[in-house]
Amino acid sequence: MKDNRLGGIALILGAVSGMITMTLHPVAGAHPITPDQFEKLASGLVGTEIIRKMIAHAPGSEQWRTLMDYNYLINQAFAKIFVVASCSAVALWSFAIVKSRAFPIAIGIYGLLLGPVIVIAMISGGISLDVHGFGLITFSQAIWFIVAGVLLFRSKEIIATSDARSVL
Repeated sequence: MKDNRLGGIALILGAVSGMITMTLHPVAGAHPITPDQFEKLASGLVGTEIIRKMIAHAPGSEQWRTLMDYNYLINQAFAKIFVVASCSAVALWSFAIVKSRAFPIAIGIYGLLLGPVIVIAMISGGISLDVHGFGLITFSQAIWFIVAGVLLFRSKEIIATSDARSVL
């Protein structure tokens, strides 16, 4: 199998995996929760372990609330880094697509618009990085990843990385 086909499969599987993750992600409500409900409201990788310890040791204490707030802020920081990095990657690859005409220009234009629009919306507060906002970003990017993956999978010639670098 050519590198293009493997790369296309990787893009498609990555996008589908992100969509599945966001679809199954638990959503915390604004109502108070009981210790029994904590297990269903895991907040990222760290939050799950914090919640388990909360259930075992006085979940009502203010110390645990502060710790969960800290965990939330850490999650938000990593989410912001991910959004800026992934949008930058989509925009840069889209620029290479438009300049080289390796794929249809429409996918390049979509990526050139998508990347900056998401970053500007995030920075300006127009989109939050809660489950719904992050899900919207994931699904918007998944469109680009899946289309680019299909195009890469179907491409007949090997698109060398050095060719893309020379365009950038």
